[in-house]
Amino acid sequence: MSEEIRLTSAGDTAFKWILGYFYQDFESDWNLFVDTPQAVPVVGTGDGFTQYQPTKILQTLSSAKPLTRFSINSPRRPDCVDFITRAR
Repeated sequence: MSEEIRLTSAGDTAFKWILGYFYQDFESDWNLFVDTPQAVPVVGTGDGFTQYQPTKILQTLSSAKPLTRFSINSPRRPDCVDFITRAR
């Protein structure tokens, strides 16, 4: 489950702001069993391989940022990373 909420200022003022909150709760139980019944006479068990891998991830993020006219009108925001490769 994940949730995200963003609140932003309204109106045409010099000072604008943005608030955000992100929450994620993920849980998984991954089990792998390899059954080898023909191995019982040799090794005494038919369980060739067992892997139990529980995973739990809980993430939260809160952010607050004032925005200026520069950061709103700028073609490249200085706080963002540009992953686009431009052809020369």
